[in-house]
Amino acid sequence: MAGHHHSIEGLTPQLLERKTSGNAAPFYLLNGAALLKNVKKGDVITLEDVDLSEIEAYKIYIKGSELK
Repeated sequence: MAGHHHSIEGLTPQLLERKTSGNAAPFYLLNGAALLKNVKKGDVITLEDVDLSEIEAYKIYIKGSELK
């Protein structure tokens, strides 16, 4: 992630409603994440598409998700 506007080269962030976003990966978790499979241009990147196991923010995201 770089710059004031938090951009990741080659990605376009989208604002999705949580209740309809399915398993879309939150944009802020993708910085530094490795793709596990090819994603077509324009497709939403899901949590299954990326390796987030070493991303500290992902660990926090999971803990927060468990608070529901």
